[in-house]
Amino acid sequence: MMEFFRVHKWKSSILLLFILVSLSIGIRDFDRRTAIFDHGTNLAAYVYRSDDRHTRGICTVQYRYSWKNRSYEGDTTGCVLMRQHPVGADISIRINPADPRRSVAQGERFWTSGFATPFVYFGLGIFTALIFLVAAASHATRRSRM
Repeated sequence: MMEFFRVHKWKSSILLLFILVSLSIGIRDFDRRTAIFDHGTNLAAYVYRSDDRHTRGICTVQYRYSWKNRSYEGDTTGCVLMRQHPVGADISIRINPADPRRSVAQGERFWTSGFATPFVYFGLGIFTALIFLVAAASHATRRSRM
C-alpha cells in the first residue's frame, strides 16, 4: 500500500486535499449554525410542509418567515420537531440578521444535524479515497499483466 503512495504522490496529495477541504466545509457549516443558534434573532415561522414521505425516513419540517418585508424559506430535520409542528403551525427559529437566508429552528437536535456535518463530509472524503484506491490498484494490476 505504501508503494502505491510513493508511485502516485500527486494523486495522493489531491486525495488528501479533497478530504481536508471536505472536512473544513463541514466544520464551517457547523460554526455558522452554532453562531446563529447562539446569537441569532428570534422569529416565528409558518410551517408549510411537515412530513417524512418525500425524503424516505428523514423527518423534515419546511417553514417560511419574513424579515424586513422580505420572505424566506428554511428547513430542518427531526422527527420530534415534525410531530410538534404540523402544517399550519408556527415554529420558533433564529436567523442571522446580516444574512436572513440562514436560519436554525429552535428545538432542533443540533448535535445530529450540525455536529455530524463535518463527519459526514469526512466520511464522503474517505469513501471517495477508497474508490480511488481500488480503481488505481485495479488499473495497476491490469498494466502489470500486459
